[in-house]
Amino acid sequence: MPHLARSRHARPFGIEGAWQTSDYRYRLFAHQLMTELEAIAAAITLDWPPGLSEGITSREQHPDLWDRCDHRDRLSDSVRVYAAMSIEGFLNFYGVYRLGQLAYERQVVDKPLFYKLRALLKMCDGVSIEAETPIAKSLQVVSRSRNLLVHPIARELSHANPEPHAHVPGEARAVVAAMESFFTEFKRLVPDAAFLVDRSSDA
Repeated sequence: MPHLARSRHARPFGIEGAWQTSDYRYRLFAHQLMTELEAIAAAITLDWPPGLSEGITSREQHPDLWDRCDHRDRLSDSVRVYAAMSIEGFLNFYGVYRLGQLAYERQVVDKPLFYKLRALLKMCDGVSIEAETPIAKSLQVVSRSRNLLVHPIARELSHANPEPHAHVPGEARAVVAAMESFFTEFKRLVPDAAFLVDRSSDA
């Protein structure tokens, strides 16, 4: 991993100031909702009647289970979105913290997520990454899962097979693991930033 000279425009760590951000709350929310999701999914599996091995296709078949599955799936979607928000929120905070509001908004803020990460690491810390770097792979897992939710597609089934649904709670579990891998890798690449990554000790 090549390390280049830090940009002279990047601020040092430990500067005085105040910043408004919610990224650490989103990381905490992802974990809290993941815990709730695991418990609800396990309870549904435990209570699932043997005669419903083919699943439920309408609420009339089993209203209670239908509503519980809806709740489970909403939790799963929320976990996936919050995990992505925690990473994007952190990168936006890090950019403002290291570059200042005006420079960050002028040079970085509108870049897609991977390019934002790559630009910040290069500009602020002299660290170069590629798409196959572990931190980028973790980012891709979270970003891809989030994009499937917030940019939903339609498929004409006469021309294509239906896409399989994301496994619940497996997809959310994988996304939370990838989110934590991202933050672990960020601290490995930029050890001096650990106190910023771990501002919330509850995550």
